[in-house]
Amino acid sequence: MTAPTVTPAPAAVPVPAAVPVPVPAAVPVSAAVPVPVPVRAVVRVRSDAAARDLGRPAVLRSAVPHRPGGTERGGALIGRILPAGVAASEAFDDAAPAPLFLAEAALMTGRRERRRRQFATARACARRALAELGRSPAPLLPGPGGAPRWPDGVAGSITHCDGYRAAVAAPAARYSALGIDAEPAGPLPRGVLGLITDPRERAALAALAAAEPSVPWERIFFSAKEAVYKAWYPATGVWLGFRDATLGLSADGTFTAEVRPPHPVDTDPRYEGRWLTGRGLVLTAVARPALSP
Repeated sequence: MTAPTVTPAPAAVPVPAAVPVPVPAAVPVSAAVPVPVPVRAVVRVRSDAAARDLGRPAVLRSAVPHRPGGTERGGALIGRILPAGVAASEAFDDAAPAPLFLAEAALMTGRRERRRRQFATARACARRALAELGRSPAPLLPGPGGAPRWPDGVAGSITHCDGYRAAVAAPAARYSALGIDAEPAGPLPRGVLGLITDPRERAALAALAAAEPSVPWERIFFSAKEAVYKAWYPATGVWLGFRDATLGLSADGTFTAEVRPPHPVDTDPRYEGRWLTGRGLVLTAVARPALSP
């Protein structure tokens, strides 16, 4: 499932000396580069008590000021829609140093500087989330389909968009799958809605828009399907199209989805998640509890 391109990528700029360079053939790819904790980032593991406080409004008022860098006042923005036991880290820019492991840096060879910085910051967020679980830093390399391969015993998800990068992680014994997505809180490009919805979903979105026209319902819908896919694919290895999942949004900040894979898969096709908007962003999250042994 590929997100539509909203804006063209900027032209490449010279690579600063601090940005990792391609890996020489003679250097072991397992060598690690220390990862400092940026000041402009936040790590938070939701406690069971905090998880009970999910009655807050799903839509943050537009009066909340947008500050370049830093974190949302009151804690991690993504943490507002995560259940207990999920570690989260986020950043709102790429200003802080975010060194990569050599194997990760090699993946960015030839990529534009903007993409390299996004990648590095998102990986730094992932390492901070893993540290909250007591895990040592390790390269997060892509597996089949491009999704990051998390350490054994860990479920996780990474997202980034203009002005935001985040990662979440949890013990796989507690959550078998996680999926998060971030999008700019604006309208979808023309023609995209018809590609990702069926008539019933479009009717439901129209009703929501009529009741609360200031909420970017179409973008929330798109992001929620992305979050479902990010939880689904690493667990099953089965590709999905946008119409292979039927999704229902609620104005209370929740959503449900039912996946209809192209062939039978031995997993529960139903997903539940939460959404939130604020600081010009749409955030969505899915956390599937692990089955009891």
